[in-house]
Amino acid sequence: MPVFSPDPNPVPYRQPISYGVGAAPGLPPTVSVVGRRPGLVTAIGVVSIVVAGLSLAAGAVSGLAALSVCKIARVSAGLSSAGRSGPAGGTPLVALPSPDELGADVSAARRARADRRAGMMDLIASIRPLSPAVRRQLDGMLARHGEQVLPRRLLAADEVSTADLREEIEAVGRPPGAGPDEEESLSITFRSTGRLDLTPDRALFVPTGGAGRRLAT
Repeated sequence: MPVFSPDPNPVPYRQPISYGVGAAPGLPPTVSVVGRRPGLVTAIGVVSIVVAGLSLAAGAVSGLAALSVCKIARVSAGLSSAGRSGPAGGTPLVALPSPDELGADVSAARRARADRRAGMMDLIASIRPLSPAVRRQLDGMLARHGEQVLPRRLLAADEVSTADLREEIEAVGRPPGAGPDEEESLSITFRSTGRLDLTPDRALFVPTGGAGRRLAT
């Protein structure tokens, strides 16, 4: 009975192709070494990969360090600039005066007050002469309690004339109870503050209406 092949053009069977490197010396011809690499090449490849990875890691660390240094430099520059220009908000720093400068300012203020007291005493003396002893008592009273004794209008004015002083004075005479031998004693009554009694030995200020305490030197 004839045998028919299912494929009208059958492909003849062929032996698989071997890609080996050939027979190794000392081995039978039918045995071949296929796909085997020397160990030295593999070791070199592994070492190269490890070295490359370490180099990459070192580069990344160096980059981060450089970035940190830049940031620190910028912060330091900003702090230095803020220290020169002032605190936050652009407010400039104020240089405080030295103790010598403060002392000079205090001395200047004292001289200014002394000059103002001298001018006020000259105005009073133009209304009623003052003896040296009475003038010293008046100077001491004005130095300690001038803001309570003198009217505010006279204190606030940059310049005071004899007419301005007369407008603030209600009466000029002798202190109550002064004897005939106390001719140099003086009493001045201000309209808005009170009565100022001056003798060679003391100065006494009595507020208007008794409101407030008496002031004496």
